[in-house]
Amino acid sequence: MVSNTTNIVLVGFMGAGKSTIGKALAKRLSMDFWDSDSRIEEVAGTSIPDIFRTHGEKYFRRLEYRVLCDLINLQGVVISTGGGAVTNGTLLDNLLSKGLVIHLEASKETILQRLKGTNNRPMLDHGDLEVRIDELYRARYPEYSKAHYTVKTDGKEVESIVEEIVALIDDRIGLK
Repeated sequence: MVSNTTNIVLVGFMGAGKSTIGKALAKRLSMDFWDSDSRIEEVAGTSIPDIFRTHGEKYFRRLEYRVLCDLINLQGVVISTGGGAVTNGTLLDNLLSKGLVIHLEASKETILQRLKGTNNRPMLDHGDLEVRIDELYRARYPEYSKAHYTVKTDGKEVESIVEEIVALIDDRIGLK
């Protein structure tokens, strides 16, 4: 089990596997799991697409900031962030200083396959899906690369990714 004060924060592009991996990792480490997007929906009392439609992206990002600042102040949790959370430099710095940040990286091709046909991703509602993914990926990648570690998820099973992360944590902070 990881120290009861260490937080593990998963960042990465939408569709990279943050929620799926986060749940499995938390179970493996006997830690609580928090999905920031789910928490935002709970706090707002509505879905993320509805938040974007009704209040816009700026409002969503302010809410995301508050929710993630609250979550990172917990102790001994696994947190899955939204794909755009890293665009707020202050928030990213806070996550990096209060948790072990792991970037889950999937190729643009994998992301495109995983996101085809989804209609609950407001940041992708702007024209051609492939072009939009490329634009966002290019803009966000430099921020993702600031994570303490990067784990590639293409072609790997969930359990394999979890074990790879556990090994990184063991090297970094030690498991009890």
